[in-house]
Amino acid sequence: MAAHSFGSISDCISSGSIASDDSWFDGTGNGLVSKRLELSARLDIPADFLRDWRDCFNQEIQMKNRLRVLRAERKWSQAEVGERLGVSRQTINAVETEKYEPSISLAFKMAYLFETRIEDIFQPDDNSNPET
Repeated sequence: MAAHSFGSISDCISSGSIASDDSWFDGTGNGLVSKRLELSARLDIPADFLRDWRDCFNQEIQMKNRLRVLRAERKWSQAEVGERLGVSRQTINAVETEKYEPSISLAFKMAYLFETRIEDIFQPDDNSNPET
């Protein structure tokens, strides 16, 4: 599946990544469709979202990061950052070159080390959507 960047569920639905049939539920389009419509009305959310929400969350979002910049501002080597975070120099290099996305726990450690928020280090790459 191609990588997409979207700001909201409605963006995902309007982007065309949502299927137009009801076969997602039970393979036949019967049975669960009426349950979906009933639940949609009760929760006041689009019925298409209930049918195809997985499509939105299964899309890969490419990330950019500022790790190299933050490290350079402090004049730390990759090895020094790795040692402070309890990972190898190679891991820091892979994150900086965007070949590896760190675990959430490592991202929190990075934010703590650089005294900033995770979202100040990692941001979605708006250019990763080939349709834009």
